Amino acid sequence: MCKQRLILKEEIRQIQIHKWIESEKAGRDIGHNAAALDWINKYAKSFREYAENISFECQKCGRCSTPQECCVNSFIRDQK
Repeated sequence: MCKQRLILKEEIRQIQIHKWIESEKAGRDIGHNAAALDWINKYAKSFREYAENISFECQKCGRCSTPQECCVNSFIRDQK
């Protein structure tokens, strides 16, 4: 799978996580569109810059090879 597709797949996953978190905060389902727009406004630019520069052979743990594993997830945790 090409790097761009892996990044897009991870962005979609992060939007789903963001939707869940923000829905919990709001006490209701905020909907996919609202969550996507909020995530794009808050995190997309930083996420893409970071994701473009990471190696898909993890420099932190030496074993992950896709953005859904430890490198990108540590980026998301660091942003919150």
